[in-house]
Amino acid sequence: MAFRPARGTVESRLSAFLGALDLGEREVLIVAYSGGPDSAALLAAAAALRPGPLLAVHVDHGLRPQAEREAERRLVMALCARLGVRLTIARVRPGSVSALAARRQAGIEAAAREYRYRVLKKLMEREASSHVLLAHTGDDQVETVLMRLLGGSGSAGLRGMAAVNPPWYRPFLGLGKSELLDYDLRLGLSYSTDSTNASIDYLRNRVRLRLMPFLDRDFPGWRRGLSHTIERARLDSQAIGECARAIAFRPAADGTFAVEADAFLAMPESCRLASLVEAVGSLTGRSRLSLRMARAALAALGPEARGSYRGGGIALCGSNDAVLLRRGLDFPRRGGYFVVIDGACRVRAGRYVVEAMWTSSAGQGIRSDAFRFPIIVRSRRPGDSIEFNGGGKRLDDLFSEWGLSAESRAAVPVVEDRDGIVAVLGSTFGAKDRYRELAKAKGGAEPRLAVIVKGV
Repeated sequence: MAFRPARGTVESRLSAFLGALDLGEREVLIVAYSGGPDSAALLAAAAALRPGPLLAVHVDHGLRPQAEREAERRLVMALCARLGVRLTIARVRPGSVSALAARRQAGIEAAAREYRYRVLKKLMEREASSHVLLAHTGDDQVETVLMRLLGGSGSAGLRGMAAVNPPWYRPFLGLGKSELLDYDLRLGLSYSTDSTNASIDYLRNRVRLRLMPFLDRDFPGWRRGLSHTIERARLDSQAIGECARAIAFRPAADGTFAVEADAFLAMPESCRLASLVEAVGSLTGRSRLSLRMARAALAALGPEARGSYRGGGIALCGSNDAVLLRRGLDFPRRGGYFVVIDGACRVRAGRYVVEAMWTSSAGQGIRSDAFRFPIIVRSRRPGDSIEFNGGGKRLDDLFSEWGLSAESRAAVPVVEDRDGIVAVLGSTFGAKDRYRELAKAKGGAEPRLAVIVKGV
């Protein structure tokens, strides 16, 4: 489609970038608009160039003081009105980002990003859009790679953010923040300054405010060297990725992933690691598997793929000339209790006795369509949470609501299958059993599995 004439470096860069996309004239182009200088420049340039529909999306994460957030909303609304761009503002309830970070044992930045991307994905569905513009710059790229380097990333991480990673598009990775600031100044664009950008509580800020000025002062030319590293990492990652795809684990109907053992063992370790990490991501939804854990799994498998490994929620084993990957149920056996159940049974675990029996009593036990054998019955562990009522709750928060002592909390039975926590059995302590949310059964009463732990 035809774009309006570009003015200056910023608009020229965006015009060339958009011209290379398969962007329909009537498709809504979404711009992630934080209100800061980079996204303000992106939004203004997109509004100046593209004749088709635009939608600016601003997410208020509820992290900063209310007065600051309200001032930012007014600024965002004013610029969109000036540019004639439709605007959607999404508000995250204060405290939600911190709660998500605690449940996931992740950083605040990662939790905020997850909320932001959830919003963008929902709006893409609503608007039937497949293109979202993000205002990351070359400076952001350098910060990201430095953080990954310090965190021990391999070539996949050191290649940095991709300019094109559908549906996310970053046209300004080849520009510096100073070029966008100049564009803002030339057009008289107002933008907000996030007060948290000055806080050294966040790793990115420490990299930006402390590490990069030190490198600029004592290691001139380091940015050019890092850009070469990024390009070499991109090429290495591309080669390893192609190798890994040649020995990719394939999903089976029973939920396992499998790969032919001889072909898997014939590949270099880097390719086998990449193949395993990719399969674990598909199996569990986690995009990362530590190098230590991945190498331990391959070492346990052995040179003839006859061994097995269990840990970190996965199980890897050799079977009938194939390497099989499935979800694993593992738990540190230091204190507490841990019992694996494949059906109705009575099992002793130290001073505890675990009984599982089928019942037809309405409202009692776990519906048979709510879990898959094998299940485990265990005591709680740090970070446990259960999903229900459209959201999640940490078990520590649930136990606080029940008013349980520390000793009682350590004994409350937790039931888990390959997909996560199925139930938390609080009735023994005078509370209410809580179950994982699931769709209602279609006709007829589902059999239920009653689980009782004696000795708690």
